[in-house]
Amino acid sequence: MTKLMTDESIRTLIEMPKAVRNPRARWIEQKKSIRRTFEAESIDGRVKFRVYQRQNLEEPDSFSCGLSLLDLDGEEVTLVRCNGPYHSHGNPLEGERLDFLCHVHFATERYIADGRKAEHFAVRCDAYADLCGATRHLVSLCAIANLPLSLHAGVSELAQEY
Repeated sequence: MTKLMTDESIRTLIEMPKAVRNPRARWIEQKKSIRRTFEAESIDGRVKFRVYQRQNLEEPDSFSCGLSLLDLDGEEVTLVRCNGPYHSHGNPLEGERLDFLCHVHFATERYIADGRKAEHFAVRCDAYADLCGATRHLVSLCAIANLPLSLHAGVSELAQEY
């Protein structure tokens, strides 16, 4: 179970400047999707993060990218996740639904305290429509430097195989 984090500490982690350390990470094909994972850290090197991108090769609207904290105990906690409109999402504590819309998940103290995934809460987002746009939005939200923003030709080639 995720350790309780305050909304203030979560916001600090999201907003702290960070840089990707392996900008040449390669796409890996796995179960009809492609995935790429980057290691990142705060500028002072004290806080470690993981940045990831996922794209389903059969469903263009099924994509996700996010920022996770790698804490000192080895636990990975997703702080922000930008999702495509491929599914309906509910915020049960608020009694809200986001039906087949692009949305951004944020870790919250409230959902952690309720025993749910840290990042269960989500809000509608009109800032992107595909993985490339979602990645740009993530970079902007999370102060990430050195992250490749293009998906490169390899992604299109893999997608054409399906």
